[in-house]
Amino acid sequence: MNPDFESYLLQKHQFTQEFIVEIYLSESWDILNKLPISSDSSGEIVSYYGDEIWDLSAYTNNQLNETKTKYSFSKFENNTLLNEQKLIAYSWLNFTGGRTIGYKLKITSLVTQQKILNLIYLYLDNLGLNSIAELGDENEFYKFCEYLKDKKLAFGSVQHYLGILANVIRLKNIIPVCLTINSSKSFRSLARKLASDEKQTVNQYYSIPTNIMEKIYGKAISVIELCYPIKEELNDLLCLLRENYLEGKHIVDRKIDDGEWIWLTKKSTQYKTEVNKKIPIKDKEVIKEFVTKHKLESSDVFSSLNIRNIFSIIQTASYILCGAFSGMRKSELFHIKTDGFVKRIENKQTYYSIQSKTIKFIKGKTSQEEWLASPVCKKAIDVAEAITRNMREQLCKSNNIKNREKAQCLWLSQAIKSRTPNIRGSSSLKNILKNFSKFSEAVITDKDVSEFKIINPNSNEHIANEIIKSGVIWPLSTHQFRRTYAVFAKRHSLCTDMAIKQQFKHILLPMSQWYGEGGLQAQIKNIRVDEELYKLIADVNNELITNKLFSWYTSKEKLAGKKGVEIMNSRNDLSAKYGSWETVNKLIKEGRLSLTGTLHSYCMANYECTMEKTVNPANCFGCNNLVVDEEKAISWKKRHEWIIDSINKLKNNASLTSSTFSHFITQIKAAEQIMAEFDIEFTPYDESTVKI
Repeated sequence: MNPDFESYLLQKHQFTQEFIVEIYLSESWDILNKLPISSDSSGEIVSYYGDEIWDLSAYTNNQLNETKTKYSFSKFENNTLLNEQKLIAYSWLNFTGGRTIGYKLKITSLVTQQKILNLIYLYLDNLGLNSIAELGDENEFYKFCEYLKDKKLAFGSVQHYLGILANVIRLKNIIPVCLTINSSKSFRSLARKLASDEKQTVNQYYSIPTNIMEKIYGKAISVIELCYPIKEELNDLLCLLRENYLEGKHIVDRKIDDGEWIWLTKKSTQYKTEVNKKIPIKDKEVIKEFVTKHKLESSDVFSSLNIRNIFSIIQTASYILCGAFSGMRKSELFHIKTDGFVKRIENKQTYYSIQSKTIKFIKGKTSQEEWLASPVCKKAIDVAEAITRNMREQLCKSNNIKNREKAQCLWLSQAIKSRTPNIRGSSSLKNILKNFSKFSEAVITDKDVSEFKIINPNSNEHIANEIIKSGVIWPLSTHQFRRTYAVFAKRHSLCTDMAIKQQFKHILLPMSQWYGEGGLQAQIKNIRVDEELYKLIADVNNELITNKLFSWYTSKEKLAGKKGVEIMNSRNDLSAKYGSWETVNKLIKEGRLSLTGTLHSYCMANYECTMEKTVNPANCFGCNNLVVDEEKAISWKKRHEWIIDSINKLKNNASLTSSTFSHFITQIKAAEQIMAEFDIEFTPYDESTVKI
């Protein structure tokens, strides 16, 4: 061992696999335990190998729950198990991601793996085993399988346990932990056998029945419409209550610091009570004055005169509207900033959208995206901004960089006044959604149960029957907004699966179709289908397509793309064949002509194309059905600028990979070809300047 290695450890954060294995085999635990695992944004070391918790929060954009960014290790009677578990965890973190060498997983995914690995090691410790490799013994593996069977887990949960063992098996050529399991069945088949009979089927997130949806969404809208005109006054109220608390706290702190109250400390359980006694004006009196001034006595939002309840109701209403009318994931909702709502006018058409970040397009990294939304989302965001403004100001004044980053989030809470505001965790979010469902009087009826079964064909019947019962409150959860969005759109033919794919930021079309499962069944059952609305939407859609195609066939408008060039070259024949607007419209209604718009082009292949290639527009470039007009050419110019900006940012962060650059450069070349054809000015990109 190099004698300078211990000092070297204090300067570096990541080491070669050989170094780590060498220290492990030599049992130099004192040196290994001093190995830095993570640092904060200033470079200060946060966690060491020997710590019980590895804090990885500096390496993730996770806005949801700090526990999802930390590795936690249990204390074992047998230190051999702990050392082995940490070696596996470190290898996943730095070398393999649990798959193959060089494979990287998101921090949150690694933390989930670690939690399951921890449960497996607790099992080993309880049985007095010394290594996970001992599960390779036929008898021990049989006992482990029986243990999983006795837990009556769902099929997916058993798969997770066996998947962790598979990940450990892959490490046998990397670290000195050699697990080999000889099983006549595949792990998937084995998981099916070990899972509880009642939990064999997947329990898809629920879509909300219409009656329940109208109650919850309607209540959320009414809360925001009530609060939007007085949002600044609500901020003033919360600031006043905060100042009121700080005055009481200052009085108590002074008595403690001066030695006047030797019986009390700032950590005493009685401390909170004494502060509340010393505040100049009681909270309820302040709130009552506010309610009277703004004539809110009849509002159920303010009836409790409890600021925590009032704040929770208003914030939850804002959250529900943002999720319900955009279909965004929870992680995406938590990245919405105060200026996240955007209004655009394109071709005299007004579009409303929410800007946020998603982690689905670039593994382990966020990318800025937009989601079409309803105008009411702007009011929801503005109200959420106003009621959390004081908390965000507190965080902005913090010396902790992580706290200052949290100040950008709208979904903050400060249940304990003496502590710094924090982003709502998963359990807190679950509770406020449950309470809002009760506040909305969303009681399930027999009719709701019947509709539930139609729009949720992939729910686990055994689980659903225990939860979805007549007379109980609807169990609201955040991912239900996304499912309800897709099912509602599908059942009322408001948009295609491809549109859902773009809105939900899915990579593959089948995933979007999975989210809409139940919508078509509901349409067939004719559950409250508005035929007039359906016909109106279809007519408007047909007219828009007719206008576009008729213009292409009869004008001198310049087009690009293989189909576009074909149209221009055949205009004399086409204008004769499609001589009138009515003729084109008739063919569209009959399904003999079609047009589908993407973010970058038009496609005339209709449903013969699954749109799987639209994630990378360059993939569509050689398609025989591609049409680009001047409007879409401008979109290519914007994409050209965005891609170059993205490449420069990745270069500056030293995170540009060859695969990412390859993904980008094909789009740049396609965009430049389109812009050249439409005589749009641009600066050609010099790829020779990129060094990877």
